[in-house]
Amino acid sequence: MDNQQTLSEQPGPEEKPAGRSHTAASVSATIQMSLSLVVECPHCGKDHNLASLEFDDQCQFTSAAFKDSYDWRDGLRGMEVECPDCNKTIQLGDIEY
Repeated sequence: MDNQQTLSEQPGPEEKPAGRSHTAASVSATIQMSLSLVVECPHCGKDHNLASLEFDDQCQFTSAAFKDSYDWRDGLRGMEVECPDCNKTIQLGDIEY
């Protein structure tokens, strides 16, 4: 038997069709996006988020991540940052996600 309903079998105005969970008044939901670019210092082992203002006050890391290109990772690879815990240089390598 197919899934078509006859007119007499269709749900009334108070009934909701099976499998649907919407209301008459549509409400939109806000999408919230967050970005983390976490790097572990190879010298002291501490994790740091390069997308935080501590590192990215000029948006050099986040703007590289939002480039209109598949090769945005190349914009980060080779960059250097200073670890705030041990004050040694971290050279950025490949990105895992």
